[in-house]
Amino acid sequence: MSERSHPAPTPDRSPQSVRTLSSGTLVPCPVCGRPLQGRQTVCSGKCRIARSRQRQKEQLHVRDAQIRLLLRTARESLDEAMVRLNQTLDRL
Repeated sequence: MSERSHPAPTPDRSPQSVRTLSSGTLVPCPVCGRPLQGRQTVCSGKCRIARSRQRQKEQLHVRDAQIRLLLRTARESLDEAMVRLNQTLDRL
């Protein structure tokens, strides 16, 4: 089979969704505010570390909230079970 018989692969994203910075556009570093160059997402290693730590902190916050909810649900279930158990024991 020749290569011409197969259509060229199409990108998964539309051209509008591709991240490019136009020349002359100054995008600030999300951590410190310094201008970024080219395809930079942060301006330095220090800012990369700070951004990573901030993301970890946010993820831990979400995880902790989920754990709190699970513990609260477990406690409520145990409280309800204790009430039923006490009612059963009172009838004996």
